[in-house]
Amino acid sequence: MSSTSCDDAPFRFELAVSAWTPDTSEEGIASLADAGATAMEPGPSFLLDQGPDEVAAAAQRYRSAGIRIYSCHAPFEGPAELAQADPAGRARAIDMHARAIRAAAAAGASVLVAHSSLPCPAQGPETAARRDGLRAALEALIGHTERAGVALALENLLPGRIGSEGEDLRAIVDGFDSPHLGVCLDTGHAHVTNGGLPAVFQAVRGRIINFHLHDNDRHADKHLQPPYGSIDWEPFIAQLRQLRPAHPLTVEAPPWDEAGYALQLREVRALLTGGRAAVTDGGRDFHLTCPRCRRYVFVAGDETFCGCSRAPAGN
Repeated sequence: MSSTSCDDAPFRFELAVSAWTPDTSEEGIASLADAGATAMEPGPSFLLDQGPDEVAAAAQRYRSAGIRIYSCHAPFEGPAELAQADPAGRARAIDMHARAIRAAAAAGASVLVAHSSLPCPAQGPETAARRDGLRAALEALIGHTERAGVALALENLLPGRIGSEGEDLRAIVDGFDSPHLGVCLDTGHAHVTNGGLPAVFQAVRGRIINFHLHDNDRHADKHLQPPYGSIDWEPFIAQLRQLRPAHPLTVEAPPWDEAGYALQLREVRALLTGGRAAVTDGGRDFHLTCPRCRRYVFVAGDETFCGCSRAPAGN
């Protein structure tokens, strides 16, 4: 039996959990800390449904429990869409994102993750007008990011949206000479594009300031916990080791089979370091699953584990 790890060099990183609607009570924060979380990424309601003072107070409660907020997610549906041709609608979207940037700064975050557009035609006058609208929105928002000290990370999106393909997203970001604009690499979104995750990663790797890690079957955006979809994680992890990001990697998925954040963090951490236990047959690696819990068997140092041993995640 072997593992499918990429190399033996030390790979130091921090994982963040995604909490779209976080429980900011003392009990909720304590539960997250007890699971081993040291970082989290809240969704737009955390930023926009309360005032800056409330955001700052909640962030302080997280910090007191040993959990930092490195990134936050901006609103992106309906009136929040940045790629709008209509100036009035675009102005409303810019205002929402500007408020989110200020709230993210109050939370002590370094990055606000944003979507560029909702589904739109592949080409034609409408798409061209929406691209122009997106550029105008980004031009307006860069000033807000510079004043707040919060970078804007455009996320690679699902097919049929502006910025879904890596080269397209890279061209959008490279159109601005600002260190306050970068890319959030979303592994699940990239997996369903034509070139898949390798092509998107290669295109944007020089501009990545945030990661969203999740999996799917390459047919739909399912936000499955890595590695419970069909992404070939080993080549991606090898490139991630070369990049050695200093910021947290957000697991943007609920814990697999509702097992809880402790096991999620332990499994993803093992995936990125030791890998999955495997046997080789005919030159191919076959990853092992436990016949009892039906979860993958992971390698962590000199030990292997599965879901039958649900110890708290280490740091």
